[in-house]
Amino acid sequence: MNIKPCRFMKQTILLLVVLFAAGVASAQNVFKLGTTVKGKHVTYEVKPIAIIDKREDESFSRCLVRNIHNPDTVLKARVYREEVKRGFFVDLSLQIGAILHDHLSKAELAKLDEKDRKNEPYGESMGVMLRVDSTGHKLLQVTCFMFYNHYVAAQDRAKRGEQWPGDPVVAYDGFWLNFDPDRLYAIEKDIVERLVLPEDTPEIYLVEDIEVYISTDQMLDPEKAKAKWTAHEAGLKERI
Repeated sequence: MNIKPCRFMKQTILLLVVLFAAGVASAQNVFKLGTTVKGKHVTYEVKPIAIIDKREDESFSRCLVRNIHNPDTVLKARVYREEVKRGFFVDLSLQIGAILHDHLSKAELAKLDEKDRKNEPYGESMGVMLRVDSTGHKLLQVTCFMFYNHYVAAQDRAKRGEQWPGDPVVAYDGFWLNFDPDRLYAIEKDIVERLVLPEDTPEIYLVEDIEVYISTDQMLDPEKAKAKWTAHEAGLKERI
């Protein structure tokens, strides 16, 4: 009579262990290189950024997250140019930082801050590739997001015989690497709707995507980040 309850209890415990393990697995590394991540309203393809960036450096450790439902999913090769007006990229990154801030709760912002300080020097910064129309006055789409993977970066350096202080030795579970795909899609749509392109957008970006990186301080406190940049520019003008 006591055997059946014991079997039932063992089966129940086993089931709970399996469910717990599955829950933990699904809560880590949502965006893995080489995978397709599906939400209710979006499907993202995750590839190494090296497919559009052939430089032999840490770019190989960044995840490129692309919405496969965008009208034009062809990735354009990036050409690095230095003649872009000063402050052009800062303007865009500050705007996107404010949008990201609006989509995160106070608890998430605290977690982002904690992970950023823990994973210096790169922290939890992220990037976006933007595509504009032929006039340069309208944003067509976020071509892709770019998330950094500190663990992969450390593995890349180890293969070259390099090691940095604080290099993670276990797989890194990042803030953005572990973000909900449907919420990322909401951010993607909001960027397209809210971002205001500078009137003097360089003509080169009518045919090439704009690569913008957003620092964590721009996400955590956009107003403070903007004030810091304004003060920095004012100081430069005073010294001229």
